[in-house]
Amino acid sequence: MSHIAETFSAAPDLKKISAAYGEGKRIAEWLSFQYASLHGFSATVARCFAFVGPYLPLSGAYAVGNFIRDVLAGKTIVISGDGLARRSYMYTSDLAVWLWHILLKGQNLTSYNVGSEQGVSIKELAEKIVTIGGQNLEILVQGAPSAGLSGDLYVPSTKKAQSELGLRMTIDCDLALKKTLNFYREFGRV
Repeated sequence: MSHIAETFSAAPDLKKISAAYGEGKRIAEWLSFQYASLHGFSATVARCFAFVGPYLPLSGAYAVGNFIRDVLAGKTIVISGDGLARRSYMYTSDLAVWLWHILLKGQNLTSYNVGSEQGVSIKELAEKIVTIGGQNLEILVQGAPSAGLSGDLYVPSTKKAQSELGLRMTIDCDLALKKTLNFYREFGRV
């Protein structure tokens, strides 16, 4: 599977503590639709993936912010996993446009994926940020790939939002990273 469609129905492994995040999102979506149906109002859901832009936290649980922080500080980038996990990053201006369109034009009781379809591995993301940042920094990958696995996937299919709402991305991953780096270079850390 190269992209996650709105119709993908697999659930997280409930034996893992990390399943709480995904299950929380699934139950919130279900409750929204049930409550809207019961009380007669319209509800749409934006299934948000990963984003980059001004005010992105640079010290947290997300690789993209940590990599930008390290490039700005001229430090070695450390990838704690194997670097194969695939993510995608939508710039915040596209995010805002998509959210408004979904709110105002989305079909009732419908979910729309919001994010970029341009997948990139975590290692490739680190390499892009180092290059865009104009640095010559070392990238250390601490984890080893598991036999037969190609990393986890968190890249949406946005065909539904594109076809039903006419949405398109205007800023690709490289430009989004460049704009975010430039923001922090100009305005410092927030």
